[in-house]
Amino acid sequence: MPVVQTPAALRDSSRIFEAPVEGVRGIAMLLVALGHCLAIAILDPTWSPPAPWPFFQAGHAGVMLFFMLSGYVIGLTDPEPFSANAAKDYLSRRALRILPIYIIAWFFSALVSSGESVRAIIGNLFFLQNLDPYFSTTLLPIKANGPLWSLHYEVMYYLLFLALWRYRPPFWLHFTGALALGAMGWFVPGFPFFIAGYGCGWLFWGTGWWLSRQPRLASAAEPAGPLLSGIFLLMATHHFACGRIFLNGLGFKRDYAGLVNLSNVSLLPSALLIMAAASRRKLPGAGLVKIAAFGQVIGTVVLLLLLGRLGDSLQWLIATGYGAVACVFAGFRRIDWLKIFAPLGKISYAFYIIHFPMLFVVQRLPLPHGSCAGYLLRLATWLILTIGAASLLELVFQVRIKNWWLRHRPTAARPMTVPEPASS
Repeated sequence: MPVVQTPAALRDSSRIFEAPVEGVRGIAMLLVALGHCLAIAILDPTWSPPAPWPFFQAGHAGVMLFFMLSGYVIGLTDPEPFSANAAKDYLSRRALRILPIYIIAWFFSALVSSGESVRAIIGNLFFLQNLDPYFSTTLLPIKANGPLWSLHYEVMYYLLFLALWRYRPPFWLHFTGALALGAMGWFVPGFPFFIAGYGCGWLFWGTGWWLSRQPRLASAAEPAGPLLSGIFLLMATHHFACGRIFLNGLGFKRDYAGLVNLSNVSLLPSALLIMAAASRRKLPGAGLVKIAAFGQVIGTVVLLLLLGRLGDSLQWLIATGYGAVACVFAGFRRIDWLKIFAPLGKISYAFYIIHFPMLFVVQRLPLPHGSCAGYLLRLATWLILTIGAASLLELVFQVRIKNWWLRHRPTAARPMTVPEPASS
């Protein structure tokens, strides 16, 4: 029996699948996964890829890009106007998207982990995990799945979105408010890092939502922004730690200011260039965003050259290379190549939350170790297992859960007539 479509459902069914945006999600997934494979000795504790291989990733920058992607996707599905019923429908759709796969990943992580406390396992089930303490209380992610910390942030932003949707504050207001929270985490002694982290992460999530409100480019022939340059600028900014260098240079040095902190704001311009180009949205102040994205990388290179320190770190040399490639491709505006990564984007949520415990599974397999060949065999095994499991979860399990939900939810509620873009 066909489902009767409400006006809200018609808005959903008219939404176009954005393959380039899915491609960006696939790239973000690779940045994170490579960070955990190349920079952390889990696959083979007896052998790790030597330099420069650990610098061919940008894990934390990938998470920030995921935050922006999430805000953008929620902006596309933001119904008008706000009402109690619409809010319930929004929450039910978010729960449908997040919970089924998360529960499987949570259970899998608890099985793989060793010596885990019941408190941590239960806390992770309710998305309370955080790498920064809640005042004097610490509730860490399950040991075998550290990346679950970002799911806590995601759920927080899903809930904060209700206030954004209900009251519609101007973008500058909630952006500056979030920036102020992040600044207090850096400049105010004793300010809770977890609160500052929410603010800094919201700068990316809220900007993604704001971008979804911008008009699209008028013509398909109109070139998009410098997306490829944006990706290399993101990686250069990550490895230079431009934000930390800038703050330290001003005399505001912090050894630790939370996992997500004010220095991460330096990643925002390049992430915005990537998302604006992939979504073909008009970007207000595009010139200033480009100046900020290119300028901080070029400025860091010039500063290190003047100080005679650029050669002190191989990581800085690699970052310089990323910046040089970004400059070379500044005029390259094609985005159709992102479609290659769209299949990875479709399974990115499941991949993200199972890839880390799968590293521990492969670590325990009776495979060769202690050499480059053994590591590559383990890497290939991990990749096959993780892509296979993520594909089953996203393309089979999640689809069946969604179909069951459509059959059993009240007909007055908004049906989901097309698959939503995968989001973490």
